[in-house]
Amino acid sequence: MNPIKKLLDNLDLISNEFKEINDTDVREQLSELLEGILIKQDGYEIPKEVGMFSDLANDKVIKAMIEFRNDIAVIGLKKFKDRREARKFIQQNGVESNSGNLYDEYFGHMDMCEISKKTRWWKLW
Repeated sequence: MNPIKKLLDNLDLISNEFKEINDTDVREQLSELLEGILIKQDGYEIPKEVGMFSDLANDKVIKAMIEFRNDIAVIGLKKFKDRREARKFIQQNGVESNSGNLYDEYFGHMDMCEISKKTRWWKLW
């Protein structure tokens, strides 16, 4: 199974019980977490919480993200060199969950122009 689809399906299950997973603060933290995993993979220290309202909810989300990191390691997904490359991979693959949710439901969308403002322009081309 595609690791991104599996992650989205896992987050859908969590969202059935914990609606705060769609809050802006949680999305922003999940976005940083996802990018960290894709860029650093096993070298990225996953935080213990992502802004959920309870320890149980945070634990479930973190478990899903750790599972994602393990899944991409198993398939040998290469590390991405920067945020732009990682975001491009996530945003352009068109994977959706069984419920029809895309990445932006949990990680938000980042315009490639927005990324370029945070990256040296000469590294973009």
